Parts: sequence; C-alpha cells; structure tokens
Amino acid sequence: MATNPPNDDHFKRLDASSYDPVQKSYDHFTEAFTTPLAQRIVELAEIRPSDRVLDVATGTGVVVRSIAAKLRPTGGILGVDLSDGMLATAREKAAAAGYAIEFLKTDAEALDLPDKSFDVVLSLFGLMHFPHPDAAVGQMFRVLKPGGRVVIGVGSSPARDSLAQLGYSFSRAGEMIERGRGRWLAAPGYLDELVRKHIPAEEETETAEITRSGHPGSFLPRLVRAAGFETLHRSWQGYAPEFKTAEEFWDLQATYSTFARKRLSHATPAQAQAVKEEFFSTCRAVLGRGGRLVYRYGALFVSAQRPV
Repeated sequence: MATNPPNDDHFKRLDASSYDPVQKSYDHFTEAFTTPLAQRIVELAEIRPSDRVLDVATGTGVVVRSIAAKLRPTGGILGVDLSDGMLATAREKAAAAGYAIEFLKTDAEALDLPDKSFDVVLSLFGLMHFPHPDAAVGQMFRVLKPGGRVVIGVGSSPARDSLAQLGYSFSRAGEMIERGRGRWLAAPGYLDELVRKHIPAEEETETAEITRSGHPGSFLPRLVRAAGFETLHRSWQGYAPEFKTAEEFWDLQATYSTFARKRLSHATPAQAQAVKEEFFSTCRAVLGRGGRLVYRYGALFVSAQRPV
C-alpha cells in the first residue's frame, strides 16, 4: 500500500508528539467514548487467563485496562506506543488502578519484540496513524505465536456489504434532512471543513493514506489477509452521542481530529481565530434552532488467526 508522507520517520514522530499537548483532554474523551469499543475488542479476542497479550498503539491504555479489569491474565499484558505523553498517562492510570501492565515505547511498523511471543495482539484505532499499515499488520503477524489471535479496529462506517450498513444509511438520511434545515452539525467533519477553508495548504500531509481514503474499513480485511492471517471475521459497533455546548464540541474535535489538531497547531493567530469564530457562531445558531451537535463514531473490527 502506497504512502504519502515524504519522510516516514518524521511523520511518525510528529504524529505521536502531536498528542502530547492534548493528553488530558484525549484521556477524558477516550474514557467517555472509547471505553465501549475497548471492551468490544477484548470480547472479540476471547482472551484466556494464561494468554500473553500485546496492545499496539495503546494510547492512554484504555484497552489494556479493560483486559486487566476483566481477566488479569497470568501471561501478562504489554502496551506499546510512540507518544511519550500517552505512555506516561497510561502508566499512571494503570498504577492507580493496581494493574500489573507493562508499557514500551516502540514503533508499530518495527516492533522491538521477539518473534512468536504473544498469544493475542490487539490494536484499536492505531492503524490509521501508520504511514505503512501493511508493515504494522505484518509485525503483528510476526510476534504472534502460531494459532495466535489478532483483532484490529479502525474508525469507520459499517462495511458496505453488511446488514449494519442498512441501518447506518437510514440514520444518515435523517441527518442530511436536519443538516439542510440548519439543525445538525457532525464531528469531526465540521471542524475539518472549517480548517480547510481558513487554513488552506497545497497538500494534505497531516494524516496517513488509510485515513484519507474515506473508508478505512475497506482496506482492513485486505491488509490482514495479505499479512498471512486466516479465518477472518468482521463486525461493527457505533454510537452517536450529542453535545450540549459548543465549547465541549470544540474540545472533542480539536483533540480527536488529527487533521485539525495538526493544522491548527501551525496556523497563524488570525487563521485560528477565524476558525474559532465561525465554529462557535454556527454551533450556537444550530443549538438556538433546537438542533443537535453530534459525534458519530464507530469501529470496524477484523479478527483473525495466525495459521498453526
């Protein structure tokens, strides 16, 4: 799979470090919104107490804490990431909860871990930040024992050929009607639109290609099969929480949207102010009409097995 960042190492360092200034707000929103998806990926993995488990791109550790809370595997749990800020928060939260979880700073595309050393590998939302997601999935295959299980989740709408897509499409039709009436704004798309409008650039290099594809979930089964995994299964889970204030709606998007977060960090004060003024003005107008500020999000999961 081709990638666009001109310097992959530079891209990965910038992407990881971009989370450091927002780690507190990231942790807040992750606890609120990502926890159900973390619990789902743990369920899909069917982890046994004796399993040695790896979580790739662990962030603040929401997945590994879900594992520890449910099973406390005797095999051990390791979370890896490239962000120092995320790892610091993950360590603090695990220690505060009394969980024996290991953490390691390492590149998901070149894991500093031995071959065939884990029974289960998980990754929730991490793949969308890698310039070479195929390399990352290949590394997951390498570190899994024969017969080991992988579950990868990416932010996505349901698979286009799935039953879940029917219900999703129906709900989106109602959303479009409300948008036409000026009674609906969706995160993170709305902030991204404003950033592109007020902070233009010749080329978008803030996100990896799999994210810019428009439907990351369509790539995932192909990547998993190409790495050598078999017995693939897909599932999807999604939510659409509402926000009561423009301020929290802004905080969510400025934290979670990699594109907006990075481009705003390099904007001039005048550009950033223009984005904020239009954002808050529009949000308050929507709320004044009795409308809704909605964060529609979900994850498409692919679970598979390394051949015995």
